Amino acid sequence: MNLSNETSNIGKAIKDAKNYFETKIFKSNPNKDNLAYEMAMAAVLNEYNAGLTLDKKDANGNFKPIVVNTTIPNPNKPKKKVYTQNCL
Repeated sequence: MNLSNETSNIGKAIKDAKNYFETKIFKSNPNKDNLAYEMAMAAVLNEYNAGLTLDKKDANGNFKPIVVNTTIPNPNKPKKKVYTQNCL
């Protein structure tokens, strides 16, 4: 997977997901760039069935998977996607 190529399908998906998280979820968070990129990567890895999952260390030192699902709520508007994080 070429994640740095913004013209590829995966590159576009990361850019779209990152924009969604920056503007809708983390817009007032001072660390929104990093948090949005983290969630976008998790969403795209899941959307494209990459066989990888991002894990993040919690305050207790345990690693928890970050799983973000991508859905298209209106089939008439396939470019509008909604991202939801699964709590595991």
